Amino acid sequence: MNVSATEFVHRDMIRFIAGILEESDADPRWLTLELTESLMAETSARMRQTLRALRDLGVGLSIDDFGAGYSSLRYLEALPVTEIKIDRGFVQAMPESATKRIIVEAVVRLGQELGAAVVAEGIETENERVMLCDIGCPYGQGYLFSRPLPPQMFLKLVGNGLPLGPIAGQTSFSGASDAPSPSHNATQIQQLVEFF
Repeated sequence: MNVSATEFVHRDMIRFIAGILEESDADPRWLTLELTESLMAETSARMRQTLRALRDLGVGLSIDDFGAGYSSLRYLEALPVTEIKIDRGFVQAMPESATKRIIVEAVVRLGQELGAAVVAEGIETENERVMLCDIGCPYGQGYLFSRPLPPQMFLKLVGNGLPLGPIAGQTSFSGASDAPSPSHNATQIQQLVEFF
């Protein structure tokens, strides 16, 4: 779920998310909040405290579009992130740019060392998927796998037990991901989807 700095300012995110988790009885490991650049730029003690409290609930925190704009390695140190999403501009340029491939590989290794899941965004070709597998990127998203889906179609995929993230058929990776398996928790996913 994408969240912005505005949502954090105008809403008690801890209470909001805790209420959704309680009402839906969903496993908090199934919810990852994608932090926008404007939110990451807000590094006050209050914001860090809020993000830490969300992590204490068991909710994941993802740095969206890592490598683009003003995203910085400093965020990996300052924020309790559980996931790094590599910006699609790096992913799609890998076949033509050895430099971008090296950067993507470095982010994948960095994520693994930090125990954070790494997701490559914007995968559109089989060649990009193969390159990402070759460098050990465990998760991906993009049109190669599916166009954006309405919630009910997404739930149908989950209900069929189709893999929803691993790009090389892995069920886990060497980091510290403890997310439950999609095929075992379709009901909880449906409950979260209904809230958002």
